[in-house]
Order: sequence, then structure tokens, then C-alpha cells
Amino acid sequence: MGDKYFPKVLIVGHYPGDFSGVSITLYNLFSQWPPEKLFVASCDPINKMLSKRVSHYYHFGHNESKIRFFGYFNRSKNVSQILSLEADKLGEKLNSISNEPKLSTKAKCHNFIKSLLQKTGISFILRKYCVSPDFLKWIQNFKPDIILSMLGDLSTMDFAIELKNITGIKLAVYILDDWVHANPANTLFPKIWCSIFNQKFEKVLKYSDIDIAICKKMAYEYSYIYKKNFLYFHNPVDINLFKHFNHKDNDKFIISYLGKINRETIEGLKDLVFALNLLGNPNILLYLYSGTESNYLNKLVTNNKNIQIKKYVQHSNIHLVYLNSDLLFLPLGFTKKSRRYTRLSMPTKISEYMASMVPILLYAPPEVALTEYASSDNFAIILSEKSPFKLKSIIADIYNGKINTDLIKKNAYTLAQEKHNLEFICESFRNALSV
Repeated sequence: MGDKYFPKVLIVGHYPGDFSGVSITLYNLFSQWPPEKLFVASCDPINKMLSKRVSHYYHFGHNESKIRFFGYFNRSKNVSQILSLEADKLGEKLNSISNEPKLSTKAKCHNFIKSLLQKTGISFILRKYCVSPDFLKWIQNFKPDIILSMLGDLSTMDFAIELKNITGIKLAVYILDDWVHANPANTLFPKIWCSIFNQKFEKVLKYSDIDIAICKKMAYEYSYIYKKNFLYFHNPVDINLFKHFNHKDNDKFIISYLGKINRETIEGLKDLVFALNLLGNPNILLYLYSGTESNYLNKLVTNNKNIQIKKYVQHSNIHLVYLNSDLLFLPLGFTKKSRRYTRLSMPTKISEYMASMVPILLYAPPEVALTEYASSDNFAIILSEKSPFKLKSIIADIYNGKINTDLIKKNAYTLAQEKHNLEFICESFRNALSV
């Protein structure tokens, strides 16, 4: 690290970790940061937040996080917690709390209500965040230089504005998905909620000092719409993990999918399973690595030995999955909702896919940022229309060697090395937050 300047950063609402695309991205972006200069404040379970990247935490309790309208759910005895860890004691602490019950009851209740009220839009204002005296005292004790928030809804936007007003600390916002426009558009009253979201987001941008988007397309569009300069950073990759990459050598052709199984990926995975069933080739296997359960997929693969749902793999060991793969599958949804939500997104896994030297099969709409990126730089085999039959043909051609993947693999690796290299991106990120 030498004499480089690292500002003290308070991450609010999220954390560097191994549990989601957001947390993995933050873990990598802050990989060069001294832990004593990185703080986290969130209502997520403590055992999820803990990381070698961070040494000081504030866990939101009922003084900072409340659920409006439904008094029953405010009976929770969840209290604020302050945790400070020395780096050399972190592993011991992680082990000691890993068996504690997760603080998920309140989250499950909230998710249930949110699903019922999503269409009305009331779910957007169910939760309220407050700057409590204890939280303010904790902030004043560490005196961060920058507050970094990924926002996410009306409540988090209000909270960011309140934090900025009370503390006067620089505010950086980091937008990873186009929730500003996609979430309100999916309600029964899209015009009303879109107007509310846009007005609130514009207000946040009046207070923010640094504005960051997840990819170039989002940065360009947001800069145009909101008349502010947006930088862009998405998940960087440690190229050193792939420098001495020895590919598997056996007679099975393994297709791997890594990540969430949700609205944006489920239909693509269904099509892939259908395509493989049509192929009926016992030498082509599908491995699904995900921490998300899907009843549909569980039923679909029950009697199919060629399709297996694997256990979640920690991010530190993810390169071992690539080592055992012949093709990496990356789907994004073709429904109107999915297209709207992912249009300006950039999946966390794509930089590692590119660095792996394993060919990528992208199954996604043509107008989304990822498809445009892959098409312009030729780093993936692309099917940009929903067709399990064409998916079957492409997989058969790759398996039979009719599609030469050498140039695609080379392009992907070169792009990862030149534009997504951890060392380069982290330095640019540090510079951006040091202004």
C-alpha cells in the first residue's frame, strides 16, 4: 500500500463479503483498503457482515430500523450492536458466531408482507431508517471521510439524505441495478411510483458528492438523464488466480452455472434443462452452483443424473469450479420485467467468467448492457432470443467442435486482464473516492 492515501469509508446498508453479488463486488473493490479505515453499518446478520476487509461494525437494531404501519412487527427485541475486531482475531470470532441462530425472523416477516404489498407499492415505504443518537456517536467516534450507500428504495434514499444532512460527510452513491426505474414500473400504479422514485433519487443526487454506476451503459444513461457525471466500476477479478490455469481432462463435458436462481435467471435455466433433455447426450452434464433453492429446478432434476444442483461454493474457491468446467452458462430473463431490471446491469460473475479461459454461453436479450458488451468485444457465444431449440443446437455445435471457441476465450481473457484486473480497478476506485 505504501504511502497511498486511503480515505475512511463507511458502507451503509451493505458489506464486503461472500453472500451476494453486491457483497462480492465490495469485497473485491476494497481489497487494497486497510481494514481500520473501512466501517460497515447494516441490519443484516452479524455473521454475514464479518469480513477480513473490515474491523468495525454497527448492527442496526430497532432504534435505526423500523417497520411502519404494522405495530406487531415492531415488537422485535433486536437491539443495536457495536463490534470491533482485530484482523488476527477475526477467524476465531467468525467461528464462534457461525452457529448462532440467524436474525432472520423479522426479515422473513418483512419479505412476506413485501410480496403481498408489492403491487400496490406500499412495500416501498414499509421500512424506515433513522439516525439514532448511538449510531451518530459511533460515526463521530471514527470520523469517516466518505459514506458509501447503494441505496435501493425510498427508505434508503431518505436515510442517505438524513445522514448527509446531519453529519456533513461526503456521500457516494453506487447504483448496481436500475431499480430506480424498474421497481416502481412493476406496480399497479407505475406513473405515481415512478414519479416519486425519480424525485427522491434526484434529491439524493443533489446531496451526493460522488456518483458511481455498475457499468458503462448505466453511467452514460444516468449521466444524460440526471445531468451529473457518473463513474462506473463493476466487480474486478484477480487475474493471478488464473495465471496457471490447468483445464480438466476427462471425457465428460460439463456446463456450469454459478449464482442466484431468481426471476432474472430461472427461465434461462429452465430452457437450458429442456435443451439438454432434448439432446439426451449422457456425456454432457449440467452443474448448478447456487445458494438459492428452487423447487421447480429440484423437481426438474430429480430423475436426471446429468443435471445436478451443487452446494454453494465460497467465493475464495470459485476458481475450482472453473477448473472443472467446459462451458459457463450465463442467462438473463426475457420477460418484460426482467428486461427492464437487467437492462443496465452487469452481473458480478462476468469478470471471473472472462478470466477463466472457459468459453461463455450468454443467453440474454439483445438490448441489455451485458449482451451489448459481449457482442462488441466478442468474448462470448451469444443467443439473444428465447429459444430452447436454438440453445440445444448451439450446445451440440460447441460439444462437437463446430464452433471454435479459441478466439472468444482469448478475447475474454485479454479483456479481463486489461479492463477488469483487480489491481487496476481497485486503484481507480481508490482515486475516485479520494477526491
